Amino acid sequence: MKFHSRNDDAAANALARRWKLKIKDCIAETRRARIFQVDSPDGPAALKLYKRIGSSGESASVPFLRDLAPGAGAKIYRVSPLRTAVLMEFLEGPTLQDLVTQGEEARATALLADVAAAVIGSSFRFPIIYSRQIPAITSDFALRKGHQGNVPLQDAMHRAANLFDHLVRTSPAEQVIHGDLGYGNVILTSDGPKLIDPKGLRADPACEFAKALSQPYDDVNVDVCTKTAVRRASLIAAKADVPMIRIVQWATINLARTTIKRADRQNGERDLLPYLTALLALSDQD
Repeated sequence: MKFHSRNDDAAANALARRWKLKIKDCIAETRRARIFQVDSPDGPAALKLYKRIGSSGESASVPFLRDLAPGAGAKIYRVSPLRTAVLMEFLEGPTLQDLVTQGEEARATALLADVAAAVIGSSFRFPIIYSRQIPAITSDFALRKGHQGNVPLQDAMHRAANLFDHLVRTSPAEQVIHGDLGYGNVILTSDGPKLIDPKGLRADPACEFAKALSQPYDDVNVDVCTKTAVRRASLIAAKADVPMIRIVQWATINLARTTIKRADRQNGERDLLPYLTALLALSDQD
């Protein structure tokens, strides 16, 4: 059962009075929360109001940020008793995605690898609270049975499932990872890159970089996609001491999961099968 929580302007203003905040603006709204920029007794802050009790499925984000190595992520200032609200440090600066857009992909990727290293170097006190990634992926691949009429897709999903089995069999010890480490979830502040919006998962360390290889598939062709994936994986592997092939392979699994969900929706979005086929070919070069 999901218990909903108010996150409208009235709820934000009520909490602002209790926590002595001055609301400046609503700066973002997602399917899970609204985010306000506020002035707080601790300085500039972001107030995240969730739509459901218990952080709307983001319950691991607070302990993750609290246990993260100092300076590697946004500071947590306050959390409401039922975790319907979180007050955290407001980070000034561009995202690493902004750097990529400006043509500084190599720099952005090096910085992304740096913050990933900070996660690996952190001491998380209660690893058991972080969900394992493998069961969620296993569940997604079970859905491929629903595509019996699409032979090319079924074949690609079979290859992806075999690749996933290989990654599980050869995986090093699982570690706590950010779990959503894309360029848009790292802010380049005056004090260096800092993480925001972690999922907090336990997984193969190479899985951390899968999202960094993903791209806006509706806007790029297959050749550009594969060249970008190889380039980014190479940069990350050189900085993060992670085998390049495993980074590509986890990115392939990530794309396979997206392909399954997009095929189920059938709402006119671009067919991802050619992209998945190309990444599967790269992944076979082990």
